Amino acid sequence: MQESRLFRILYYLLDKGHATAPELAEKFEVSVRTIYRDVDAISSAGIPIYVTTGRNGGIQFLDDYVLNKSFFSDSEKLEILSSLQSLSAVQYPEVDTILNKLGAIFQTSLTDWIDVDFSRWGSVAESENKLFRQLKQAIIENCEIAFDYHNAAGDSGKRNVYPYKLVYKPLT
Repeated sequence: MQESRLFRILYYLLDKGHATAPELAEKFEVSVRTIYRDVDAISSAGIPIYVTTGRNGGIQFLDDYVLNKSFFSDSEKLEILSSLQSLSAVQYPEVDTILNKLGAIFQTSLTDWIDVDFSRWGSVAESENKLFRQLKQAIIENCEIAFDYHNAAGDSGKRNVYPYKLVYKPLT
C-alpha cells in the first residue's frame, strides 16, 4: 500500500506542481506525519523533492525536474503496462487512469490485447457474472464471504473465508 501511495503522491505533484502536507494527508487519508515520512522515502530514492515552510510553502519537485523515463527498460515498461491491462480486463478499480498515466510517461501505447469473459453461454451467465462481481468485490474490500463447501468424499459444510485471490482455470 505504501508503494502505491508513493507513486500516487508523485503523480499528484507532477500534475499539480506543488501541494501542502495537510492537503496530501487528506487526499490519501493518512496523517501529516505519514506524508512527511513518504516525502523522505521519495527523496531517499533519489527523486529531488523538497519541502518549504511559510505561507506559500509546500511539497514540490526541484524546478525543471523531469521524471527519468529510462529507469525501466523497454521490456519492463511493456510488462508493467501489460499487467495493468490484464487488471483492466477484469475491471479493477482505477487501473485505467494509472494505465493512461504510465503510458504517457513511458511514451508507449498498447492496444486492448486482453478481454476476459468468465461467463458461460446460456441462462447461467447472469448468475456467474453476479458471483464473479461479488467475489471480486470481497477480494478488493477484504470482506468475509460464506458458502457451502463439498469435498471429494461427499462431506459438506459451511465455510466463512476472506478471499485473497481469484484464479481462473479454463476447462480442458
